Amino acid sequence: AGAAVGYCNVAQAAAAIVQAFRPADAKRALGNTALAQRSFGFDDYVAVIVAQLTTAAALRADAARATGEILDSGLFDFAFHDNAPHNDGRSTRAAVRAYVARGQKGLVRYNPRPGFNEGVARSRMSQPGPALMTPHSAATHRCVVLPDTPVRMTGPALRAAVHLHLHYPELAEEFVALLASARQRPGVRSAPAPLDIVVTTTSDRRRLEIEYAFRAYTPGTVRVLVGPNRGRDIGPFLTDAGRLLRDGGYDVVGHLHGKRSLAVDAAMGDRWRSYLMGTLLGGAAGLSGIFDLFARDPLLGLVFAEDRHCVGWGKNKPFAAGLAGRLQPPAAVPDWPIFPIGTMFWARPAAVLPLWSSGFVSQDFPAEPLPYDGTVLHAIERMLPSVCEATGHGWCTVYRKGAGW
Repeated sequence: AGAAVGYCNVAQAAAAIVQAFRPADAKRALGNTALAQRSFGFDDYVAVIVAQLTTAAALRADAARATGEILDSGLFDFAFHDNAPHNDGRSTRAAVRAYVARGQKGLVRYNPRPGFNEGVARSRMSQPGPALMTPHSAATHRCVVLPDTPVRMTGPALRAAVHLHLHYPELAEEFVALLASARQRPGVRSAPAPLDIVVTTTSDRRRLEIEYAFRAYTPGTVRVLVGPNRGRDIGPFLTDAGRLLRDGGYDVVGHLHGKRSLAVDAAMGDRWRSYLMGTLLGGAAGLSGIFDLFARDPLLGLVFAEDRHCVGWGKNKPFAAGLAGRLQPPAAVPDWPIFPIGTMFWARPAAVLPLWSSGFVSQDFPAEPLPYDGTVLHAIERMLPSVCEATGHGWCTVYRKGAGW
């Protein structure tokens, strides 16, 4: 309803506004008392409370039953789920209770064990609940626990290279030490295979710092490339560095970077990078622990770190759909992604060839500063296993017992 009043007639306008908000006859007849009796009658109020109490009691009984069954199954890994090395019965029971309570609310936060992704399992359920209670809930994907001792590879040495993106050149010395140490672990007598390095960075000043840090690196060749500050770490992997890795005749290529998330505090970023480096460089087994997986399985195309954090699509699924249509062969867009959180991994060149062949250039990637979520870069990160599968290869995660961030 509306009203027309004289031009600049404030009194008429005020009267029209009052009339517009005056209750209609039917509503006036009903009155506030009748409204309250109809909507909040005592009998109805009691019935609602009883129904809510009945539902709460049923949920509590279901939670107690689920907690007991999960504890009895032995499938819940407290140290992994809570990133807490010290364990006792009370702590485990409390963690399982919290896990079950989140499941009843349909919430996803942490995975309950290595090799089990809560989001994937939950996407297959018809109603909320703890996913670890579903049939065949021991695993959703292949997860390999890295050995605690160096691995002696029995097959031929793999020719390997790693792409290292360093926007922060002060981390170069750390990577020199990590890569050199990971190639040769104490107790392994056989000579380690060469490991070539392709470093990308974003300015000539940074290039000079990186070249100086790697001046004494002798296990393989080192090339430092300068490119625009677009695409973060994965952009250079798909463009300048990708051409060298694709055409280099390598059996396995790695993608690492000086992880520093601006979305979290510096200490957490350092813990995250330390966890990924310690895992992807093989832990106590060194790189032989990673390369042996590829040597034993010619169809293994991608290896990345297992992570207790359960991260879904966020705002990135539309970008993933666009990416899938760009690739040949096309990659499937899963309901819930399992992916290398932090975008660090090892791969066979053939398993990532669709990305290298898709014609990406730096202008395809958004300029800095990037949003926290919702870009093609986040979509590429989440689509890596699907790209691998589209080429006919499999993938797995790797995990070091007791490691987390």
